[in-house]
Amino acid sequence: MVVTDAPTRMSRTDEVHRITENVYKNIMEQFNPCLRNFIAMAKSYEKALNSVTFAAKGYFDALVRMGEMASESQGSKDLVFSSTKRCCAGGLINSRISLCIAVEECEVAD
Repeated sequence: MVVTDAPTRMSRTDEVHRITENVYKNIMEQFNPCLRNFIAMAKSYEKALNSVTFAAKGYFDALVRMGEMASESQGSKDLVFSSTKRCCAGGLINSRISLCIAVEECEVAD
C-alpha cells in the first residue's frame, strides 16, 4: 500500500509544481508590460526632476549674484541697518509681551 501512494504523491507534487509555474508565468506575462511602463515613467520623472533641479540651481545662483551686487550699494546698507533696528525693536516688544503674559498667568493662578 505504501508503494502505491508514493507515485500518487509525486504526481500531486508535480501537478502543484506545474500549477505554481503557470501562476508565475501568467503573473509575469500580465505585469511585465506594466513594470516596463512604470520603469519608463520613473526614468521620465528622473529626467524632469534633474531639469527642475538644474533650473532651480541657476535661479538661486542668480539671486545670490543679485544680492551680492545689491549689498555693495549705499541704499542697501541703509536698508539693512533700518531692518536690523526693526528686528531688535520687534524682539524687545515680543519679550515685553511674553513678560506681561507670564505675569498675568501668575496672577490668574494665584
